Amino acid sequence: MNTKHTPGPWRTDVPDPAFVNYDVRTDDTIICTMGIEMPTEEEAANARLIAAAPELLEALEKLEHTALFWKDMGVNISIDQLKQAREAIDKATKP
Repeated sequence: MNTKHTPGPWRTDVPDPAFVNYDVRTDDTIICTMGIEMPTEEEAANARLIAAAPELLEALEKLEHTALFWKDMGVNISIDQLKQAREAIDKATKP
């Protein structure tokens, strides 16, 4: 995987519980801070999804690679699902 994003793993952190902000971060880098404009439960879910992004991208790339291998071996693979996977990978990796 050749990416330009901050390497994972990422995690969520609540630096100041009085303000209920969520940081998405590595050990030494803050990726983003979720504000307090939305309900806390939704904010927390969004932060977890963002924190999972590097692992989700890596897993999707591996699944695409495996699916293409089996497709080349003659196994019936859904072209629509491969297209959807490629579009999601491109959305995450291309400007």
